[in-house]
Amino acid sequence: MQCTQYVLSGFGDFFERRRVAFVDPLPPSRVCCACGFVTSLTARLPCGHVLCRLCRGRSGSRCPVECGKFENFDVESQTIQLSDLEQLRVSCINGGCDFVGKLSRLPSHLLKCVNDEVKCNKCGVHVVRNAAVDHRRQCSVDLPTEGTTASPASADEVAAADERPRGAEASPEHASGEEQIDHCDAANDSDCVVELGTNFQQVWSRVKRTFSGELKEAFPGSSSSAATVQRVVTPGPYRAASKPHVFVTLCRFDNIYEKYNELRYKNSVSTVIKGCVAAGYTFALKCKLAKGDEDGGVKVYFSLHFGSGEWDNHVEWPVSKKVTGILTHPGDKGKDVMIPFVRLKTDTFKKPAPSPNTWNRGPFTFDHESWERIEAEGFIHNNALFVNLEFE
Repeated sequence: MQCTQYVLSGFGDFFERRRVAFVDPLPPSRVCCACGFVTSLTARLPCGHVLCRLCRGRSGSRCPVECGKFENFDVESQTIQLSDLEQLRVSCINGGCDFVGKLSRLPSHLLKCVNDEVKCNKCGVHVVRNAAVDHRRQCSVDLPTEGTTASPASADEVAAADERPRGAEASPEHASGEEQIDHCDAANDSDCVVELGTNFQQVWSRVKRTFSGELKEAFPGSSSSAATVQRVVTPGPYRAASKPHVFVTLCRFDNIYEKYNELRYKNSVSTVIKGCVAAGYTFALKCKLAKGDEDGGVKVYFSLHFGSGEWDNHVEWPVSKKVTGILTHPGDKGKDVMIPFVRLKTDTFKKPAPSPNTWNRGPFTFDHESWERIEAEGFIHNNALFVNLEFE
C-alpha cells in the first residue's frame, strides 16, 4: 500500500516527533510547505502556503516557495486539534506489519507490534524483531565489540599501571546543590581522575568506554603533546559543575506543552518550580513564554526568586553569587545552551521574610531563547524542559 509519511508535532507526548504513514495524503493546508511537518499551530500566508511556527519565524517576510513579500497582519494563525486527525486512516511503518486503521488506534497497536527492525549484535544485519531469536541461533559471524582491541584488562595490569609515575594530574573536585526537592534534583557527577604512565595506553583503551565526555591524554613519544579521546556520553539532563567551588542543581519544568498551548488564548504564560536549593539558598525558577511581536515566534525567559529556607541563617545576604543557567539537552551535552542571568546595578537581593508566600526577585535573563529552536533541536523530553543552575 502506497502511503505518505509525515512527522507530527504538538499533538501530545506519544505523537511528538513521531513519523506516521497516512493512507491518503494530507491537504496542503495542514502541512508546512518548508519542512513538511504537521504541527498543531501553523501560519497561513496570503499566498495560501502554510508554515509551522519554526519556519514562520525563519522566513522573514517572504514566502519560501514563491518568495512573495507579506505583512504580519496578513498572516492567519491556524490551529489543528488531534481530534481533526484521529479519524484518518494510517498504516504501521514497521516493515512486514499489515496494520491499517484510524490514527486513534495507532498507540495501542504499536504497544504490541513485533515487527520493529533491529540489528543483530553478532553479524550486524537488520532483521525483524519477531525473527530475531531464529536469526541469532543460525548466525555464525562474530563482530568485534566497538572500541575494544583485546581482552579485558586484568587486575594485575591495572595495579601495575597505577604504580607507575603519573602522566596527568587529577581533575579538580566540584561542588553540587545541597538538596533534592520536588523536581529540583541535585546534579552531582564525579570528575574522572586519570593516571597515565609509560605503558598505560593499552590498559586505558580497554576501560575508556566507562567514561563520558572528552579527555586529553598525553602519551610519551607521540608527536603531539595531547590527543583527544572521544568517550561515550551518558544521556540525561544531569550535569556536573563547570568548575571548582560552583554549586549546581537541576530544575525541571513539567507539562511544558500544555503551557505552550495556552498561548492560543494569551499573550504570555508562566510556569514556576518552587523549593529549589543550591549553595544553601532556597529559590523558585520561573519560565515565561511570550508571543513575539516581530516574527510571530515564541520567546522564552527565565527569572529567579529567593524564598525562605532552612539555611538562611548560614548563607550570605544580600546574595552576591553569580548565577548561570544551562538549557540542558536530554541526550546531547554538546547542544547545551548557556543562559546568563543578569542583575541591575540597583538590585539588592535581600533575605526573604520567614514565610512560604514571600519570594524576593532575583537575577533574570535579559536575552530570550527561541521556543522554535528549543522544540526543533529536541530540548523537550517527555513533555519536560530542563535547566541546570550554577551558583558561583
